[in-house]
Amino acid sequence: MPPKTTITEWIKANANALMAIFTAVIAAATILQVCIYRSQLDEMRIDQRAWLAVKFTMFQPPSLNAKVPAPIFAIDIGKTVAKDVKGWIFVRPVPIATTIDLSEYTRVEPSSLPAGEPIPAWSKFTTGVIYPGDPVPLPRVVIASTPVGRNVPEPLTWDQPLQDQWSRGEIYLALHGKFTYNDAAGNSHWTTFCSIFIAANSGKNVSKDTWDRCISYNTVDDNK
Repeated sequence: MPPKTTITEWIKANANALMAIFTAVIAAATILQVCIYRSQLDEMRIDQRAWLAVKFTMFQPPSLNAKVPAPIFAIDIGKTVAKDVKGWIFVRPVPIATTIDLSEYTRVEPSSLPAGEPIPAWSKFTTGVIYPGDPVPLPRVVIASTPVGRNVPEPLTWDQPLQDQWSRGEIYLALHGKFTYNDAAGNSHWTTFCSIFIAANSGKNVSKDTWDRCISYNTVDDNK
């Protein structure tokens, strides 16, 4: 064991290096604590923030000579309120062989549609606040169209030709949309959603591409 004087002299000679190492260790520990704190803070924010979800209810097949409502409702599954909630929802019949189009329908050119076909329309949704656990039904969201030569969308009435196409599996109902909202801290968020409905026992189905696109469209933002 070296004499105490030797150890003391070595410490004195390497005091600056030892101090630098000690400072580096303290700094590393501080950085680690900051990272842990930030991670815990992020987890707390995620746990406490508003989470607006769109839930699909049991689908009721369209009724003849009636409007066709979208089988959905909105609900805040988080722990704080969702504020300034806005969104659009698009639901319409689509030929079974046609791949689903998930565009944000701000405008549809009549020239892109078959002659005489009504122009598709999408429903807007706006509300001030949605409280945690409080489901908000959307009864006004129905299949709608804008008749040729008009500017105002009108709810579509499910008629016999549509019923026949539905029963034969020639068409499916495509529903998709997007909601934006703010959490209690003022951070902006969004969620997109999609679902497809097909007549039971028709023996028909949409393409795999349509299913994959619809499934992938169900997502949320990464904001904290």
